[in-house]
Amino acid sequence: MPLNRLAPSANKSCDKENKPCATVAAKVALVTKPRSEIEQGKLQQNYCYGGAAASFPIYSGIQQQAETYPLIGRESECGELDRFLQLSLGNGAGNGRCLYVSGGPGTGKTCSVRASINQLRSREPSTYVLEVNCMDLSQRSVPGVLQRLLDKMGCPRVAGRSMQGLASMVASGLARLGARVVIVVDEVDQLVSRGKANAASGALSLETLFSLPKLLGAPAVAIVAIANAVDLLERTIVSLNCGTLLFEAYSKDQLKNIVVSRIKAVQGGEEALKRLGPIKVELRVRQVAKECGDCRQVLALIEEAHFSAKLTCEAAARPPLAELPAEQGAVAQPAAARASLTQSSRNDPLQAIPQLPLEQQILLSALATSKLEATKVSDICIRYKELCRALKQPDNLGSKGQVNSALSALEQRGLLEVRSQRGAVRGRGKLQPVLVEATVELAVSCIALRESVVKAVPLLKHYID
Repeated sequence: MPLNRLAPSANKSCDKENKPCATVAAKVALVTKPRSEIEQGKLQQNYCYGGAAASFPIYSGIQQQAETYPLIGRESECGELDRFLQLSLGNGAGNGRCLYVSGGPGTGKTCSVRASINQLRSREPSTYVLEVNCMDLSQRSVPGVLQRLLDKMGCPRVAGRSMQGLASMVASGLARLGARVVIVVDEVDQLVSRGKANAASGALSLETLFSLPKLLGAPAVAIVAIANAVDLLERTIVSLNCGTLLFEAYSKDQLKNIVVSRIKAVQGGEEALKRLGPIKVELRVRQVAKECGDCRQVLALIEEAHFSAKLTCEAAARPPLAELPAEQGAVAQPAAARASLTQSSRNDPLQAIPQLPLEQQILLSALATSKLEATKVSDICIRYKELCRALKQPDNLGSKGQVNSALSALEQRGLLEVRSQRGAVRGRGKLQPVLVEATVELAVSCIALRESVVKAVPLLKHYID
C-alpha cells in the first residue's frame, strides 16, 4: 500500500555544527500533515482494510468512517504493537527498539501499524511520525532510506557521507523533532537481496538502520520495519537486535466480520447487507480464506453493498416529483414511473464509475485506450502497470491476480465481459483441449468510458489522452 508524500519543505540548510534546520520549526506540518485531496489528486484515501481509518492516507477505493480500535481480526497484533510502542518510547532517550512486522499481502500489516500509531498519538500528541516506503526510493538501500528521512526533516542532501555519517545526522535531526519519534519503513525487504553475494552487505546495512535508537544524541525512537518476506531476518548473517511480529492470513470468520462490519457502518448498510444475501457473503469469504486470506479480495463485495446503500439513501432523500415547486417545472408522475426512472439510472453501468476504487478506475482507463475490440489480460496488465508507475502507485497492483480480481468486480457491474476461449493441441495422437488466455470486451463504448473515467478522476486525462 503507498505512503503519504509530504509537502516539500523549504530548502534551508543545516550547518556543519548540526544546528537546528530552519524548516524543522514546522515540525508536525512537515512530518505528519497529509496534503489536501486536491494535491493528492484523489490518489490516496483514508481507509484501512479491516481496521480504523487513520489520519495517514491509506490506499484503497472506499472512504470509511473510523471504527473502534483495535482493528477487526487483528486484536492480538494491535496489542503487540501497542506494547512495543510503549516500551520503545516510554523509557527515555537511547532506549528505543525495533520491530520487524511481516506477513503476506493484504494481511493488515501497514494498516495495523498506522492505527496503533494513531492510537498512541491520540494519547501522546507530541509523538512525531516519519514514514518511508522503500518502493518509492530511487536508491533502494539503507543510505537511501536515511537520506529520505533527512529530506522529510528539512535537511539538505549531503554528498560524500558514509552510511554511519548519515545515520548520525538522522539521529541528531530526530532529537530536534522531539523527545518521542516513530519511524515506519515499509517494503523493507527491498533493501536486502536474496542473492548470497549481496545479502551480507544488505544485512550489515540493516544493522545500521536498526541501530538508530541507540545512537548518541538520539531521542526515544521506535522503528517499525514492514515487509512481506517472513524470513528476511533469518537470511541475514548478522545478529539484528530486532523483535518480530507475524501477521497470519485472515481466516474465514475474520473476513466475514470485516465485510459485515464495513457494510453495516454506512447509512443503509443493514438493508444492503440483506440484499447482498448471507450465501453470497459466505461463499466469497470461504473462497478468499482458502486461496490467500488477502482481505483486499473481499473489497468488491463491500463496494457492491456500499453502492447499493448509497443509491437507496439517495432515492429515499429525493422528494417526489409531485411535491416539487411549480416554478421548477415539476410534473406529477405516478410512483411506478418514478420507480422506473430510478431503475433505469441503476442499469447504466457508467454511473458507477465515480464510486469505484481508484485501482479499478485506472484499469478502466487502460481499457479505454485499447485499440482492439477484445484485449488479452496480459496486455491489460502491462498497460495497467505503466499507468500505476506514472501515477506513483504500487507496482504489485498490476499483478495478474489483482487485475483478474478487479476485472471480475467490473464484470459484475456490467462494464465489461471476460471471455475464456478453449483451443486444442495435439498430444499422443489426439486433440487435447487447452484453455487459451482470457480476453476482455467492453460492454460500453471506449469514448463514453474514457469521458466517464476522466470526469471521475480528472488527473487521469493527462495519462490516457
